[in-house]
Amino acid sequence: MSITRRHTIRVVAVVLPLCGVAALVAAPRNVSIQNRKTGAVIRTVPEATMEGADLHGAALGEADLREQNLQGANLEGAHLSRAALVDADLSRANLKTARLHASNLTRARLKGANLSRADLSRASLLGADFSGANLDHANLTGANIRGARFAGANLSYAVLDHTTTISGFMCGTGLSPAQLKELDRIAKLKGVDFTGADLRHATFKGASLNGAVLAGADLRGARLDPPNPWNEMSFVGARLDDAALLRQLLAVRAPVAGIVATDIDLSGITLLDADLGNADLSGTNLSGAKLERVNLSGAILAQANFQRASIQFSDLTNANLEKADFRDANLYQDRMEGARLHGARFKGAYVSRIHLSGDSLSGPDLAGGRLTHLYFTEGDLSGRELRGVDFSGSDLAGINLSGSQLAGANLQNVSLKNANLSQASLAGARLGYSTLVGANLWRADLTGADLRRCDLTGANLNGAILTTAQYDRYTQWDAGFDAAPRGAREMPEEASAPTMELTAVWRSP
Repeated sequence: MSITRRHTIRVVAVVLPLCGVAALVAAPRNVSIQNRKTGAVIRTVPEATMEGADLHGAALGEADLREQNLQGANLEGAHLSRAALVDADLSRANLKTARLHASNLTRARLKGANLSRADLSRASLLGADFSGANLDHANLTGANIRGARFAGANLSYAVLDHTTTISGFMCGTGLSPAQLKELDRIAKLKGVDFTGADLRHATFKGASLNGAVLAGADLRGARLDPPNPWNEMSFVGARLDDAALLRQLLAVRAPVAGIVATDIDLSGITLLDADLGNADLSGTNLSGAKLERVNLSGAILAQANFQRASIQFSDLTNANLEKADFRDANLYQDRMEGARLHGARFKGAYVSRIHLSGDSLSGPDLAGGRLTHLYFTEGDLSGRELRGVDFSGSDLAGINLSGSQLAGANLQNVSLKNANLSQASLAGARLGYSTLVGANLWRADLTGADLRRCDLTGANLNGAILTTAQYDRYTQWDAGFDAAPRGAREMPEEASAPTMELTAVWRSP
């Protein structure tokens, strides 16, 4: 190192007042900060005061400060261009507006340091630790940040244009242009850790970020211009507000699980085998989108727009879909166990072969929707407005539909075994081929309902209104029960089969 210590020790006498004994004490040694090229002394600082030293505005260009302990030092506005700070400890140091152009901070420790508006252009930051540091509005243009750590750092409005691992400090290595090109190809920013970093409005124009970890980073307003191999980067849990960037990430299947991208436009997008588990996409426009085999488990999609979207073979278990708009959408063979659908709209939607559980359908507007071949046992839809809904082919065994309005509903070929339909309005409902074994139909209104080929054995029909209800010789009642005296009409053989496309009740695999 080029830092020298003055070894001439001044001896001073100190009188201890309590015992009157004189002692010899060595005075603190000084540290000479020298120019790393010429050896000229730039500044002399007492060694004991390097930590926390006040060097604000100091002219330390090309200074040799390798391995120095500068924790908590005040270097605000200091001129440190081309300084050697290899392995230096600058944790919690104040480097606000400091000029560090082309300085060498390889493996330097800058945890919690303040580098607001600092100039780090073309600096070597290989393996440097900026965890928790403040780099807002900092200039890192052309810096070499391979292996640097920025976890939890604030890089809002920072400029990282053309940052690579091939910087000016690697010139003169003797590598051929071809070797440099290969090294550049495999090493640009590889392993740079931006986990949890605040990168709002940061610019990465021309920067190569392959292998960078941006998990949990806030990238709202950031500019990450191509070329970049997005699929080699991790955006897990990152925050984005750039629809175009998110579309690029999804197109190459970059890791984006848990991403936060609210109120953006993804209309018409096609997603195949994408992983958006636990993502926050609330308010996102996905109208007309095509989603197949997409993982949206645990995702927040509240108030999302799915109008005319096609969602097939996808996982929406435990997703928050409150007030989502599924009007005229097509949902086929998706898993939605535990999904929250309060206030969601399904008018005109075609929902088929969906697996639901708990109170998944306790809140959405299902009126006028086609929800065929559902698997929704033991669910609660009591007191709901379900006029004209299509539940055909579904397994609704044990469901609670007490007091619900189901007038004109299509309940053909539905399993309603042990269902609670007490006081429900089923006027004009189509129940052909359905199973109502053990169902509770106490005081239910079945006026004009189609009960042909239904199995009503064990059903509680006390107080049920059967006026003009239709049944045939294939309708099964409890032994001795006669529906005719209660106003029901037996249909002749030639008109006994309900008009429907007969399909088996679907049950979840």
